Amino acid sequence: MNTISRTVPAWRLSRHDCVLIGGVPHEVGHATEGGYVLVRPGRDGLSVQISHHDLARRLSSDVEIRRDHYAPAAAANIDAACLSRLGGRQMDVIRRRNAYVQAFLDMEAAGKLCRTDTALCAAMGRITRAANEIVRGEAGYTGDRRCHVPPSPRTLRRWVRDFERGGGLPALIDGRNRSGRHGSHFPTEARAILAAVAAEYGDPLRPSKEEIHRRMVRAFARRNDELRAAGAPELPVPSRKATRLAISRLDPFEIDLKRIGQAAALRKHRAVSTGLAPTRLLERVEMDEWRVDLLTLVSEMGLDDLLDETGGGERAKSERLWLSVAIDATSRCIVAMKLDKSPTAATALRTLELVTLDKGPWADAVGALSPWDMHGTPELVVTDCGAAYKSAEFRAACHDLRIAVERAPAGTPWMRPYIERVFRSIGTDLMARLTGRTFGNVLERGDADRETAAALTADDLGRALIRWVVDVYHNRPHAGLGGRTPLQVWRALSADDQFGVIPPPDARLRRLVFGTRLSRLPQSSGVTVMGVRYQSSDLAAWRVRNPGRALDIRWSPENIGQIEVDFGTGWDAIPAIDSRFRGVSAAAWEILLGRIRASGLRSAAAAGVAVHEALEDIERVNDDACRAAGISSRRWTTETVARAEARLFIGFPLADHDADDSRPKDILAGGFVAGGRRAPVLRDDPGRAGAWRLRESEDE
Repeated sequence: MNTISRTVPAWRLSRHDCVLIGGVPHEVGHATEGGYVLVRPGRDGLSVQISHHDLARRLSSDVEIRRDHYAPAAAANIDAACLSRLGGRQMDVIRRRNAYVQAFLDMEAAGKLCRTDTALCAAMGRITRAANEIVRGEAGYTGDRRCHVPPSPRTLRRWVRDFERGGGLPALIDGRNRSGRHGSHFPTEARAILAAVAAEYGDPLRPSKEEIHRRMVRAFARRNDELRAAGAPELPVPSRKATRLAISRLDPFEIDLKRIGQAAALRKHRAVSTGLAPTRLLERVEMDEWRVDLLTLVSEMGLDDLLDETGGGERAKSERLWLSVAIDATSRCIVAMKLDKSPTAATALRTLELVTLDKGPWADAVGALSPWDMHGTPELVVTDCGAAYKSAEFRAACHDLRIAVERAPAGTPWMRPYIERVFRSIGTDLMARLTGRTFGNVLERGDADRETAAALTADDLGRALIRWVVDVYHNRPHAGLGGRTPLQVWRALSADDQFGVIPPPDARLRRLVFGTRLSRLPQSSGVTVMGVRYQSSDLAAWRVRNPGRALDIRWSPENIGQIEVDFGTGWDAIPAIDSRFRGVSAAAWEILLGRIRASGLRSAAAAGVAVHEALEDIERVNDDACRAAGISSRRWTTETVARAEARLFIGFPLADHDADDSRPKDILAGGFVAGGRRAPVLRDDPGRAGAWRLRESEDE
């Protein structure tokens, strides 16, 4: 019996093609004798070799080829690279436009018309009939087979131009699916009532959605009676559809947990496929940004007039807050959050730094009942293709911390499933609580707080986010964790000696990677930053050999007790002359100086004594700084430091606060009590630390 010999062709791949292996994108590096070398985008030197035989075999399983994915013409339409993933309405729009474009091109090729307005107007009837024929001829299309309203000549020319220049059908996609108002049209109080009553659907008595709607109507009727008696406008009553929509936005697993019990809920929501299955803490950390529209909340609370009266209306209308979040895929714990006005590289870098910091002091500052000590060094960070994550600063930080980076292609949120779910939870759960209570209190404060009402929103949101994450989200049973909470999973795995957590960077590496970049000219007294002097024998010797030359410095606002200085041959750590600055944050030092300056001291000696006394009571100042910091705190950039120094030290007679030899040299002897609430710094607390996991070879 003869055996048929099967041969595999030499597959031809372009440098513009994208090869997905197990859902992970690869670029085509170069061809080999029997296959290709594929390179993962964003990972320098990380490549994989695949033969033609393996490529053919795995095309039916875990390999996908996207032709011309990285081509310049396709880059502008990367969101629509796969048209079959578009919704039905959007495809209808594409079908209609394509029919008109094809009808026009056919008639133009036949010499029956030209592209002038006069010619197009005269031929529009014939173009429409031809377009209808094209739509009716599409196999398998069961929608409306007619093009009812013809486009204007100008619009048709634009469609044809985009089609010819933009690469075919993707160029015909419009943005209507993203237009319109996507938020709720209900006022703040109505949304709060709607969310509260909808949550009653999660009840062991299993009320129906119709029963929940009846409760909704009764709740609004009671509230409207009160408003009517007070002469206030009534609230709109949600329809049945609005009630069902509010219920559908609730967490399905949490609802079933309350309605049918834990065992039945676990059976119902057990995954049928493994998908992503990380096993170690911080093995995979997903990062993304989410726009928080505080202006909508302010408007719904009736504060538009307030902003106009204070002259802040136009300013507020141009401002939005962005929430940058990092989540651990294994435990589902949120390991970092940062509020900022725009999603910049500095925001992404700060969020990454917060992953490596113990955030327990922030949780203490807002009165949280659970810890927020989840931190360490991630193994892999997964982001989208935003500019902040493609920045040189962010990539350099990941490289120095030996963190692999993976960027999911645009328009593929399923490649970052955990972070997408968190944003939905924030939008449906936290915002409903927040708008009805926290921000609602602004209206009750009366005219006394009118000038600060707009400023309160960002701070209130930051505190509410921390409290919700630490006390609500981390303690909520999760379907993907087998009914356990994120906090329980983190506690169990962090104590596992087999895996543990990769330690965070040490203080020196942290300053070099995340520290603020400054330039200073050394003086005989050393280098001064924010009024704190740093000196060493190496620094003094360098100044003698290099007169008039400035030094590059790395300064960490988390701990101003040391700085890193580049002498040209490497970075050296230079301590503060006053050892009591060790562990003190820049925010605490700024508050302390502000209070001393406000006290009106006129002499340098008096100011120096005040600084000395304040340093002895630094714990209380750190506590105040922690409350003031939070996730909405400002970024300490080079410009921020310069402005702070100008504001705090110009005309301020600060003496050498380290010159008093009578003071105790030991910070503990000076009355500083370690612990307490303070701005997040590295801790060395064996009682709270998990099992750190060291890499097998630090020379890899």
